[in-house]
Parts: sequence; structure tokens; C-alpha cells
Amino acid sequence: MHNLQSMQQVQNDLLSLGAKSLLPAALQAQPTHPLGDQAMKLLASFDGQMRTQSAAALILNVWADEMTRAVLSSRLGAERFQGLYGKRHFRLSLEGILARDDKFWCGSSGCAPWVSAAMDRSLNRISSKLGSDPNQWRWGAWHPAISSHKPFGKVPGLSALFDVRVESPGDLFTVNVGQYWANDKKEPFANRHAASMRSIYDLSSGGQGLFIYQTGQSGHVFSTRSRDMAKQWARGEYRNLSVSQPVPVHSMRLTP
Repeated sequence: MHNLQSMQQVQNDLLSLGAKSLLPAALQAQPTHPLGDQAMKLLASFDGQMRTQSAAALILNVWADEMTRAVLSSRLGAERFQGLYGKRHFRLSLEGILARDDKFWCGSSGCAPWVSAAMDRSLNRISSKLGSDPNQWRWGAWHPAISSHKPFGKVPGLSALFDVRVESPGDLFTVNVGQYWANDKKEPFANRHAASMRSIYDLSSGGQGLFIYQTGQSGHVFSTRSRDMAKQWARGEYRNLSVSQPVPVHSMRLTP
């Protein structure tokens, strides 16, 4: 039987089955990058939980992106691949190619060289932005949830004022989804599709429940309530919700 507590756990489930499926292939990498040993140790202890503070979650997602770009575009062609990537994530295709060590896609030497080269590129890519200490890398740093304002979110100089951004957990394959558009040139791992509102209703307790918005309850950007729920939302927290009818305090009678 579910209750308020168990439903919170369901809504905030961060286990990525997609990450778990792809992790064994990533662990076969033999990077030559100076940070390779540290990165592989982080991946070896990765439990598939796409937490905001997880360095392994970041490494795996960037590596999957580098693998997908390299292997599939080599056969599909750069133009066709770019037209499809983002609309499709090709994760199942990549898993199948790696599981079969598919020489049609990877060439006569198999997929092992691609796996290691993609890991080297990933570590270069991450360290150039987040520094040379993998223990300080965070998935959330590259996976902010962006609530883009319409229309000012598209206006340079105004988007920083009107958009709501907060580091967030999850990925494409978690119940607490955090879908990213890998073909986005500026922020390919930004969280573009998530639960804008979470709510739980306990019908046995007089209408009490829980809820949280991704931003806040006000649409006025200068209001203190326009983004006051964002950090709570990202942490999987809730606010109390009461839907019971209030007891009237005053009454007014109108007579013709």
C-alpha cells in the first residue's frame, strides 16, 4: 500500500536503467588521459543514481554522447546524423552495437578503440570546464533545469533575469526525468523536460497533500514568489497542500 512517503520516493527515483545498461561498456575503456585512472575508479563505484552531485553520472553521460556522435555519424554521415540526433538519443542502438562488438559500425578492429577514445575526449571536455579534480565534478553543473521565460528567455541579456535555472538530478531514463537535448550547441546536457509540478494527494486525511512547482507560484519575475520553490523542487522536497474547504468567517446577505 502506498502512502505520502512512498509516493515521494517514487516521484524522486533517480535510478537510470539506461545508465546501468551502458555502464559495463564504459568500464571497458582504457583511457590515456591523465585523469583516466580517477575517472574509471568513479565509474567502477557508480550505482546508476543520477544525483546532482555525482561525478560518475556526468562522466557516463558525456562518454555516451561522444560514443554516439563518433560511431553513428561515421556511417550515417554528419549531415544526416545532425538532423536526427536530439530528436532521437540512439541509446538502444549504441547498446546493441557495443554488446555485439559490431564491426559494421566500429570497423574491423571492433569497438574497443572507440570506447577508449571517447573516454579520452570526454575527460578533455569535462576538465576544460570543471577543472582537473574529478572528485569535484558534478552532474548538476552541466544539467541545470531551465524554466525558460516566454518570450524573454530568447533575448540575450534578458534571459538571465527572466529564466529560472537550478542544478537538477535525473536523466532520460529516470522516473524523476531530466531529459536533455544532446544536439543543443550551447548546453547539450541542460534539463529541458522534467516534472514542472509534483503533487501527492492523500484522500484518507481530509484532503491533505503535498506539492511543489519547478519555479514558484507567481508569474511576476520581480516577485519573491516567482522562483522560491526551485531549489526545493531540485532537492525532491515538497510543501504542504490543503484542499479542504475553509470555514467561513464572515457572511454578507444582499437583498433587492
